[in-house]
Amino acid sequence: MGLSMQKNITVPHPLLEPESFTIRGDYSAKCVAVYDGDTITVEMKFRQEQPELFKIRLLGINAPEIRVRKSVADREEIKKKAIEARDFLRDMVLDKEVTVNCAGLDGFGRVLGIITVKGVPKSINDIMLDEGHAVQFGSAR
Repeated sequence: MGLSMQKNITVPHPLLEPESFTIRGDYSAKCVAVYDGDTITVEMKFRQEQPELFKIRLLGINAPEIRVRKSVADREEIKKKAIEARDFLRDMVLDKEVTVNCAGLDGFGRVLGIITVKGVPKSINDIMLDEGHAVQFGSAR
């Protein structure tokens, strides 16, 4: 089951004026950093002449957390899987031109998005699921 691309979504952006603005279609961006298996930073133009940095949370997936509480029993195994997921995502998107299909903001102010790379037939979100580096958001591991 693939993640669908959405169009014409109104998204509030906390760094811009308080009213919302509309994102129509997909946005070209360059991935400049990969934090973990489901969060990247991109340079992307919205309403400014110059590209701005935006944190993108890959929509619909959840990868293991790199920072795991010390009290978690299988902490080292979770951390190992998190680093593998991050490294896999880095190989797919870092320093590459990507397309971000925006779908709103999460509770931390990150843009929720579906990421695609030219020449790759599936979304990066779906590939992370297919390769076992993430689960669908909200599902148990």
